[in-house]
Amino acid sequence: MGSRSDLPNKGLPQKRRLLVGLDHRWLLLFATLAGAALLTAADVVGRVVSRPDDDAPS
Repeated sequence: MGSRSDLPNKGLPQKRRLLVGLDHRWLLLFATLAGAALLTAADVVGRVVSRPDDDAPS
């Protein structure tokens, strides 16, 4: 079993801080917008994947 440092996204928080900076107000705004974008993308993918077949006989 690997250690926690073997996780694939181990550098993501540091990359976000480099992008946004050290100000927590900007970090909170960025996290809010990124979360909203992620949820919107997941909703769109879910609706497209689970869309009922339009050509099915009724």
